[in-house]
Amino acid sequence: MGLGAVVAATLLVSAGRTEAQTCRAVVRTNDVGPQGDVFTSQISGPPAINNLGETVFAARVYGPTGGTKMFRYDSAGSGEVVVSTSDPNPDGGGYSTGKSAFSMISSNDSGDIGFLAKLDVGYAAVLFPGGDASAGIVVAQPGDSSCGVGTIKSVEGVSPVNASGDLAYLAQNSDGKIELCVYDKGTGTSSLGASNSDATDTGREICIIRTAAVSDTGALVFVAGSKLACNDPFEEAATGVYGVVTPGSVEAVAEEGDFGPGGSGSYRKLLYKSSGKKSFIIWPKFNSNDDLVFAAKMSNGNQAIFKGSIGGALQEVIAGGAAAPNTAGTLKKFQWVFLDDSDGVGFTASIRKDAARAGLFQLSASSSVTVDNKTTAEGLGSNNVAGLFANGTTLYAATDAGVSISTDGGATFTNTDSGLPSTNVRQVFVDSGAIYAATDGGLALSTDDGATYSAVAGLASTNVLSVFAVGSKLYVGTDAGLDISTDGGTTFTNVTTGEGLGSNTVQAISARKNTIVVGTTGGVSRSTDSGATFTTTTTADGLGGDDVRAILVVSSTIYAATDGGFSTSTDSGASWSNQTTAEGLGSDSTRGVAVAGATLYVATDAGLGFSTDGGASFSNVTAADGLASNTVTGVVFASGAIASTDAGISFLSGLSGSSILLTSDAPPTGDGNFGPDSKYRKFGKTGAAASSDGTQTAVMAQVKDTFAPPKKSAILRCGP
Repeated sequence: MGLGAVVAATLLVSAGRTEAQTCRAVVRTNDVGPQGDVFTSQISGPPAINNLGETVFAARVYGPTGGTKMFRYDSAGSGEVVVSTSDPNPDGGGYSTGKSAFSMISSNDSGDIGFLAKLDVGYAAVLFPGGDASAGIVVAQPGDSSCGVGTIKSVEGVSPVNASGDLAYLAQNSDGKIELCVYDKGTGTSSLGASNSDATDTGREICIIRTAAVSDTGALVFVAGSKLACNDPFEEAATGVYGVVTPGSVEAVAEEGDFGPGGSGSYRKLLYKSSGKKSFIIWPKFNSNDDLVFAAKMSNGNQAIFKGSIGGALQEVIAGGAAAPNTAGTLKKFQWVFLDDSDGVGFTASIRKDAARAGLFQLSASSSVTVDNKTTAEGLGSNNVAGLFANGTTLYAATDAGVSISTDGGATFTNTDSGLPSTNVRQVFVDSGAIYAATDGGLALSTDDGATYSAVAGLASTNVLSVFAVGSKLYVGTDAGLDISTDGGTTFTNVTTGEGLGSNTVQAISARKNTIVVGTTGGVSRSTDSGATFTTTTTADGLGGDDVRAILVVSSTIYAATDGGFSTSTDSGASWSNQTTAEGLGSDSTRGVAVAGATLYVATDAGLGFSTDGGASFSNVTAADGLASNTVTGVVFASGAIASTDAGISFLSGLSGSSILLTSDAPPTGDGNFGPDSKYRKFGKTGAAASSDGTQTAVMAQVKDTFAPPKKSAILRCGP
């Protein structure tokens, strides 16, 4: 089935602005509150907002009663005080004074409010069912029994409340252990979800948990530091995102050092911010479908946003350096991110090279496909492109006339063959600034951004078919086996059929820690001992064809592009299922694969196939839809699918991006808003929130206001 493509010159995220959300002030500095108090500039973020249009936040006020209070404003702008530091807490004690008295506030569509409160005895997790403080519950506080072992010494943070009013909280017990607990509103009890020293499915130990979110079905996702052994003082903890679906079973979603999907390299650091005195991860977060979103700093130096699910594939949604919707600039740093129930992603970000210094943005799925083709006219060395590698907005193309590189998202390319042992380049791979080019005359390395190359010596054959690199480990596939280097290519060890390879012709490679998976002309071969031995599966095990041209590994799932269809294994390669033209692929001869969330892209000899149902069925994009050629040699995903063909490169965009609010926008004026000629100074760093349906957002803002007295700080509600 073909798709009617719109052919246009666009970047990876289209910038068609929608006006579905307009913004107005909920409260401002110097406004009079519901009890006659006046708001100071200490309006705390992040605010919370739900589908009812209720905005909940904390602020410091002065006047008849004064102090720090939590407020709730409805969509019509009518406000009320939920709780004040002068009120007794639900256990009869008091709240501590100060602007950090109420933080990490969230509210669901039933009006339940969860937050971290500073009580006389220390920080506590508190729940107000239906937003009613008189029915409030101190979920956990110092001195309470722990959900695991001993008593609670301190409460470190809380998650957003889920649809049922359940929330997760982090507590340090009397043994010094950090426990991740889940409070069940229905039963009024807490259970242990994870804790320090828990083992992960990647063989690591959880050493410190930073924060967490609980889904509507009770699944947990959290950011943690982990080691091979937590008691090893010399090992540096690595950051990771982990999930728990079954209590006691911790699954790695993304770990520092792993190669991420898309084009930004490996994970360097999972991002989090501070709220009050407590460390609070601004991501990951769940939506009602148990899909999650998080952001990370990547090895290419950019930040990137990812979405996916526990145990499923991840998608790089957008990365730093991409075009900022509705501006002439590019995205720099992400400051807040959320995921609505339709898998739309919202975020705040700083912006480079535009009058708008920051923005609140929304990306949503689009049913249309935009195809933008690039050829030698844009600087490609040749239109015959064998494969691609994406690294943020930098794209590397392997052509039969050298390596072509674009640093502007594919708008233009520069080609070079300087120092290449052959201009016939089969594959390009980039890691930590090193560019590797696999050619039919040997492997070449560039350390000057692709300006010049030098040959890598010590290989079993100069007929190089594939290459993969992670840190100091380098894997090179030739027609004489797999060459492995652990010292950055200084020395190599050659592995052949004698060690279990299906064939000595190695066409595709993927590696993670001690596990290596390669595609050969004799099937898929997998090693779990760093290449000492391999086990091979073939068509006898369900593989579509023994000629394996591309490999992609996502957790325990292996995708293989073969000469007999597109094959998938969900048990680390032990057995396979196969999809062919019967499922909608253009051809059984497949050559590449990319995964973006729940969408699979498969390069074939008769178009680019894509599936949104896990491969059960495929649609096919062809030259009739605007594709450069039906002969698709490979595919990568970097904020959109990018296909290499024998007639150029095709960029496909399936995301619709818009800005909800930019610092260059004029603030709303008039009664209840701001004076004429007012300007936004900044927003986003203190937080933003979105309703679960994605139609309403709330954001903290600082404004240079022309009213007297000026309204310096404000909470804005954006919606219909």
